[in-house]
Amino acid sequence: MATPVQTPFEAKTQEVFTALLWALSRPGEVQAIPAGDDAFALIGETLLDLESSFYTPDETLRERLLLTGAPHVPATEAEYLFFSVWNDDAREAIRQARRGDALYPDRAATLVLPAGFSGQVWVWRGPGINGEAHMSVTLPDDLAELREEAVQYPLGWDAFLVGECRVMGLPRTTQIEVTPLQPVHRQPVPIQPVHRQEEK
Repeated sequence: MATPVQTPFEAKTQEVFTALLWALSRPGEVQAIPAGDDAFALIGETLLDLESSFYTPDETLRERLLLTGAPHVPATEAEYLFFSVWNDDAREAIRQARRGDALYPDRAATLVLPAGFSGQVWVWRGPGINGEAHMSVTLPDDLAELREEAVQYPLGWDAFLVGECRVMGLPRTTQIEVTPLQPVHRQPVPIQPVHRQEEK
């Protein structure tokens, strides 16, 4: 029996999907995604299908993600919200994002947000982290406050932090706080490889 051969697009989305899985299961670790394309579009094309919904204020990104067959809906209804730019519109939409409910906490939204992997140092704690992790991450302004308002486990949204060809997961189970002392110079955050199976 012939082995199915992946198209280049299928191979790329499979690589992104693997990175996203590791990002949420290992919070505080940076995962690599394929370079040479818009990272938000790649993540959207990986996550969306006919049975999911999304919201984004970015018109160019919206047109591309509509090709997945997923409908574009108001922020209050969307399963996935994409914000390639952080502004007042993004803040307001996030305040309206689905948080799930007591019976169905899994109906909460997933946010895809811009971030940088340098600058302010945050302490990360929670499932998937051995003790605590100290990570240099530039989060969008007010995101920590918005998250504190929204997340009351098991309710609240999960997020992917995206910068260039890198992504980091921020599930609702993770606690983050800024460290009191900030170093002046830090080495770049290491990128975790997507393929983790050892070669035989």
